[in-house]
This record gives sequence, C-alpha cells and structure tokens, in this order.
Amino acid sequence: MTVTILMATFNGAKYVAEQLDSILAQTHQDWALIIRDDLSTDQTPSIIQRYAEADSRIKVLSGKGKHGSATLNFSVLFDYAHSLDTPYLMFADQDDVWKPNKIKNSLQFIQERERTAKPSDPILVYGALEYVDEAANIIPQKIRMPESLDFKMLLAENHAYGCTMIFNRALLQQIGHIPDSAENHDYWVALVATAMGKAVLNPEKLIFYRQHSSNASGGVARNRISSRIHRYIKQVDFLLPVFVKNYKMINTFYWGYKERLDENIKQLLAGYIKAYKTDMLSLMIFMVRHNFRKLGMMQTLAHYYTLVQLRRKVLTRAEQ
Repeated sequence: MTVTILMATFNGAKYVAEQLDSILAQTHQDWALIIRDDLSTDQTPSIIQRYAEADSRIKVLSGKGKHGSATLNFSVLFDYAHSLDTPYLMFADQDDVWKPNKIKNSLQFIQERERTAKPSDPILVYGALEYVDEAANIIPQKIRMPESLDFKMLLAENHAYGCTMIFNRALLQQIGHIPDSAENHDYWVALVATAMGKAVLNPEKLIFYRQHSSNASGGVARNRISSRIHRYIKQVDFLLPVFVKNYKMINTFYWGYKERLDENIKQLLAGYIKAYKTDMLSLMIFMVRHNFRKLGMMQTLAHYYTLVQLRRKVLTRAEQ
C-alpha cells in the first residue's frame, strides 16, 4: 500500500539529509516522497536533488508557483497530490527524524479505523511526538494531546502537528485546496477533518521533533506554562497577527465549505463570526454557551482574556 509523503524545504541543509535518511530506513518501503523547495539559498536544493537521483521514489517539484512560507509551499504540494493515485498522505518537515516504524504504524492505525467506516469517510490520524534538541538528544518535555479533535477546540488552537499526520484520500478530496489564508497547512487539514469526518490520536511517539532557533512551527519553549502566561499577559499585542490570521482563516473556511457543512457546524460558525463582529459581550456569551475551550482551564482563560484585549484590533486589521 503506497503512502505519499509531502515535504516542504527551505534552507534546511543542516538537517534535511538526516530526515531523508530516516525515511529511506522505514520498515514500510512502499512510499513516494514529493519535495518542493521554497527558493533556498543554502545547499538544500542540491542535497534533495542528489537523493532524488539516487532513488526513483523521490521526486522534486519545480519551483513554479507561490513561495514565501511553509503553508504556501505545502499548499502547492497538496495541489499536486490531487493528480496522484494515492490512498494515503503524510507530511514531513525537513528537520525532524522519523522512527523506523513511523509509516508502518501510522498506516496500520488508520486502516484499523477505516474498517469500521465507509470508504467515503474522511479520516485524519494525528500523533504524539518526542522532542529532541539540535543534536537529536531527547528533551524530557511532554506535550498534552487530546484523544480526538473537537471542532470548537480547533477554532481556538490546532493540536494536530502536520509532521505526525496520516490521512486518507477521502479527506484529500474534501479539502480540495489549502488557501493562502490558512494559518497553517495542518490547521486547515484538521478543520476539514473535524467538520466533515473525524480526527483521532495515535498515542505512539513515532517522530523525533527537532527544536532549534529556525523552527517554522512552535516548539517546546513556547509550550511551557510560563511561556504561555508571558505571551498572553505581558505580550498580548504580540499575538495580534496570530489572532488576525485565525479570524481570517475561520471566515475563509466558513464561506468555502458552507454548502457542504453539517447544519450544526454551519450554525456554530455563522454564530461565532456574527458574535465576533457584534461586540465583546456577545462573543463571550456565545463562547461560554457553546463551551469554547482550549486544552486546559488556564489556557482557556488566557484565550478569553486575549480576545477581550484584541477583538477590536483583530477586526480592524482583518478589514485592511
């Protein structure tokens, strides 16, 4: 059973070979790896090209299309994936290390869920991960993961890391295209999965998630409670771009999938957007009534506090 892996690269020469070697060393060898580089200025293009020339399962896409972020890069890769006759997709970051059984375990896990589902059911499996430092030494830091993704929870924060995901073709087809307004490519995938299918956690840690100064996504340092409190209380305005992008993404999601959404999800989104635009009291009442939350009481209260501080600025910035 072929699994297609999408990898976006940018100035990753320091780590990308180790990641590619870990994919080559997988116990499940029936895979295809599609790589697209985002105009790197280091040796990344020559490294990935060398691997592609040595193994026919690896393909490097041309640089045509949008550039400038991991989300845009993965969006182009995602569009290309529609042309492939592949039953399953995974995402790969350029700087992680996959454990040898990552593909095999992920494939078995999603296929077990498919046995009790219809072929047309979109299914996303997201996973746990193990933090490592730049030298791949394990960092003894745990990250709390929900056993399944709840749509209301996703409206506040994504808990599914793209590098841990595997999903079926039914979800690929439901997603269609990942828009420029997506906060992150994996966030968009998770939203569609929870709105139109299901997303479940694979608790086994199958990836070494490398932490370094150039991480495109959040890491262990920003997930510490002290770091969260500092951001929410001391640096509220610093979070404004994040909340603006989240608000724009939710609007794009609603209008893009409105006709395909379950009536409850549709009404929830419409009510949330309306309350957001009305006033702070309406938004707070709506969120409390519908049990909008993050993963933990402190994080939920911090999110509400930040919305109180930033709602008007978010609306103003979003309309510019």
